[in-house]
Amino acid sequence: MEKIQGTPDCYIVKNFISDMPSDDIIKSLNSEIEWNDLISYGHTNIAKERVGVFQGKVNDEYTPWLRCPSINNQEVKQFTPTVSMILQKICDYFPNDNTNKLNICKIQCYKNNTSSIQPHSDKIIDLENDIPIYNLRFGQTRIFRLINKLDVNNIIDIEMSNNTLLILGLKTNNEFTHSVPVLSSNKHDTPSYSLIYRASVTFKLNLEEGYLFGPRTMFKTKEELDDKIKSNSLPNRPPQNDLAPLFRIENTQHITLNGLYGDFINKSF
Repeated sequence: MEKIQGTPDCYIVKNFISDMPSDDIIKSLNSEIEWNDLISYGHTNIAKERVGVFQGKVNDEYTPWLRCPSINNQEVKQFTPTVSMILQKICDYFPNDNTNKLNICKIQCYKNNTSSIQPHSDKIIDLENDIPIYNLRFGQTRIFRLINKLDVNNIIDIEMSNNTLLILGLKTNNEFTHSVPVLSSNKHDTPSYSLIYRASVTFKLNLEEGYLFGPRTMFKTKEELDDKIKSNSLPNRPPQNDLAPLFRIENTQHITLNGLYGDFINKSF
C-alpha cells in the first residue's frame, strides 16, 4: 500500500486482486448488473456515457442508504456475487480497519473516454466516522483527480490502472474534491468500471414512503421510528432539496458534520 503524497490519508494498492483475471471480473459484473442512468453533478441532468447501480447489505425490513444526488431514482439491491466477493477481499486485506462495516456500494461503468464525473466530495452526512471510502477500478486506465478546495492550483492526479484500489480517507475527502476527467489523449476507447464501497450509518425502511433512521436522522433507531409510524404521529418531513445548498458548500469548503448538517439532521427522516 502506497500513500498518495500531498494527502493526509489517501492510499493506493495496485494489482489488488491476484487470484482472478480482471476480464473475468468485468464479465461477471456485466452479467449480474442491469445498468441504470445516473444523475450527474448539479442534480438535474443524466450523466453522459456513465451508468451505474447501488448494491448493499439489504434485509427484509431496511436498506443502507446514502443521501447523495446519484442515488435518486435508484433502488439499492442486494450485493451480487462478484460485488460481494470483492468486498470480502477488501475485508481480508484490511482486517483491522472496520471494513466489516462497509455496507453499500456504487458500481459504475464509464462507457468510453468521454465519460467523466465532475469535481465533488463524497457527502459525509451518512458516512461512518473514520472508515475510508474504498474505490476499486477495472478496465481502461483513468485519472482520479484531487483538487484542494482552498487552493485549486493544488492538483494531484492519481493514475488508476486496471485492478487498482484507492483508499480515500475522510480527511482527504474533506480537504479535496475528486473527479474523473475526460480522457482525450488515449487511443484506446474502452470501458472502465469502478466499485465504491462505503460504510453508511443511515438506513431506509422498505416502505413506499422510504422513511430513514439512524444517528444522522431525527430517529436514531428503527424502534423510535416504528413507534411514531404506529401512533400516526410523524412530523412533517423537510424537503429533500434542502440538502442541495449544503452539498454545494461541502464541495467547496472544509466542513464539520454538525456544523454543516446539524440542523437538517435534527429534522430529517
